[in-house]
Amino acid sequence: MKSRFFGSATLLGLALAWGYHPSQSSAREVFGQSPTTVHQYFGQYWTRLTEEKGSGERQVSYTYSPYGIKRRFPQAQLKNFKVIFINDQATSIQAWMSLELSQFSDNGYPLEFDPLFAYFFNRRPASSVYRKLIYDGSQTHGTLRQMHFCVDDGILMAYEYASVRNNAIYIRYSLNEQCQEQNKSGQTDEE
Repeated sequence: MKSRFFGSATLLGLALAWGYHPSQSSAREVFGQSPTTVHQYFGQYWTRLTEEKGSGERQVSYTYSPYGIKRRFPQAQLKNFKVIFINDQATSIQAWMSLELSQFSDNGYPLEFDPLFAYFFNRRPASSVYRKLIYDGSQTHGTLRQMHFCVDDGILMAYEYASVRNNAIYIRYSLNEQCQEQNKSGQTDEE
């Protein structure tokens, strides 16, 4: 009787695993979403900070557990990550981490950040602007430096490092017009 139960359970598990294929429709649109929707993506928030900006805008920052990110980056020292909302719409995602990077594209884009993008947006970065360098702060003076890359249509990824490019300490995803696949005249960036 036991073996029949375990055999049936194993067969059911294999059928479910074989039939499950994540689809693009499960991609998360984080930016522009409400706090309630974002909480469904990342779980109960840890802290909330509300600020009134001089322009009359209300900015709310929610911090979340880094557990899901730590599963993808077990070697990272990660404090937390937060999502910033302005007038109840998500506008950026920020994470403080110490992560040693080892894989870069030709223009300096850290390939290790693709799984982080996938964690936040539940899809791989893919568009005509992927890895487009917007700002190279590696030549500036001082110890803190930044690199800014377009990673998806309208999404900018910036990361900060201290002196050595392969040790990231901060990463931010935000909306940015420079990363739109089409400019204002309607032509694509590749034309």
